[in-house]
Amino acid sequence: MKTLSALAASAVLCGCAAVNSLGGGYAKAYEGPELKDAEVAILYTPKPVGNPMAFVAKVDEQVVGDDMLRGYPMVTKVLPGDHRIYVKCNMNTHYAFTTLALRFQPGHYYELSCVNTGTGKASMTITDRGTENTLPK
Repeated sequence: MKTLSALAASAVLCGCAAVNSLGGGYAKAYEGPELKDAEVAILYTPKPVGNPMAFVAKVDEQVVGDDMLRGYPMVTKVLPGDHRIYVKCNMNTHYAFTTLALRFQPGHYYELSCVNTGTGKASMTITDRGTENTLPK
């Protein structure tokens, strides 16, 4: 009986470790083994309290975050190249959704953020933290 309880507890803990929650975690948006950070592009979505927050929902057609069980990753790793990023912006009182198609470079860190335009809509910015360049939309 103790063995069964220990196995059940292990299964619960393993299941929880895969959940990103709203505050963190990471997602690998590519097939195959884990690659070194220098071989992938890293999308980072900080969660500033009281400000609009960006959540990566999909990379191309692969779901990496949701409102149900998975939560949203704070870090999303993608292969270099062209990708379509689907982002949900939490604007405190409402949500906005945007899609960006960009080319990502290996070894670069990109910070995604949402900006309230004051018109009830959100604008998305992505900054390459290696160069401090804001990427075109």
